[in-house]
Amino acid sequence: KSGINAEYGKPKNNCQGIGGKDIDIIVSRSQFCKNPENKTNLTTFIEQSFNQDAGSNVTVMRSNKDADTLVVKKALELCETGKIVKVKGNDTDLLMLLLYHGN
Repeated sequence: KSGINAEYGKPKNNCQGIGGKDIDIIVSRSQFCKNPENKTNLTTFIEQSFNQDAGSNVTVMRSNKDADTLVVKKALELCETGKIVKVKGNDTDLLMLLLYHGN
């Protein structure tokens, strides 16, 4: 059992997941994310997957509060060290925070 709770039905999509495993997407993203346990289990899975790859340059962080603020804070900290940072999201709050705090 994967530990991810979802409604069962006909898969909407089939995609290649981390490690080359096929994943059947049975529910919409918004429906999936309504269950807090799903988000916790997904974050744990991603964190473990990247941590197993010693050469990974990806950092997985968790936030119990506003994740947008944490994402922008960490992105700006990395930029100050000279690293190239790409922030990708579908939330306009990220854009507004980056515009406000960026130099």
